[in-house]
Amino acid sequence: INYLTEWWNEGDGTSNCSAAVGVTVEATGNVGINFSLDIGATISGTITANNSVLANVNVSVQGDNWSMGTCTDSDGNYLLVVPPGSYRLSAGGRSCGTDPVTVYPLTYYSEDGLGTYNFLKALVFSVDAGENTTKNFVLAEGAKISGLVTDSDSNVLANVNVNVNVSWQDDNWGMGTCTGSDGKYLLVVPSGSDYSYWLSAGGWSCDPDPETIYALTYYSADGLGTYNYGEALVFSVGAG
Repeated sequence: INYLTEWWNEGDGTSNCSAAVGVTVEATGNVGINFSLDIGATISGTITANNSVLANVNVSVQGDNWSMGTCTDSDGNYLLVVPPGSYRLSAGGRSCGTDPVTVYPLTYYSEDGLGTYNFLKALVFSVDAGENTTKNFVLAEGAKISGLVTDSDSNVLANVNVNVNVSWQDDNWGMGTCTGSDGKYLLVVPSGSDYSYWLSAGGWSCDPDPETIYALTYYSADGLGTYNYGEALVFSVGAG
């Protein structure tokens, strides 16, 4: 039996850490905290690429306003214990290691089991308490798009949205990230000349209450940027 990880919230506990309530403990005091745990559903599987298992790959499950993740072990296996409900499942996008040699794009589990990079085409599946379901992934090597975001005075900008729009055959989707405190960003995308990319920064902030906002700016061939989508540089990237 697998029990849900639950957080204290002055009630029956919650599986959503954002709904947790802090506990104050005095230096000489004792606080009694009791939990009544619920039985969860398990989602497990193996992550591979090129017929080899992948360790330290992020695997995440997304529900309604709730998500959790884990990392594959040395055998490429993962295990998630979740509340009953409906979910999308993804693997890749980032590594649990510090600086992986090979990167794998964020891949959603799809109905055909082959995976998709498009969130809207991800399989939404349901699980009940005590149920065990297996979802395996076969990932393809991707490519990195990274850089630095600054203002006109060369000051680095943290918490700025950076987004890449992707076109492949008749499919279109996007993925995004936020700049770190050093102004740097990293996106892991599918690789190959049959994928086309448009890159943009700004438009909205990852900070809910930013002091300054910046207009949505597309990367252009001259490197100066443009506000016109039609003038954005369309490019492809190779694996690695």
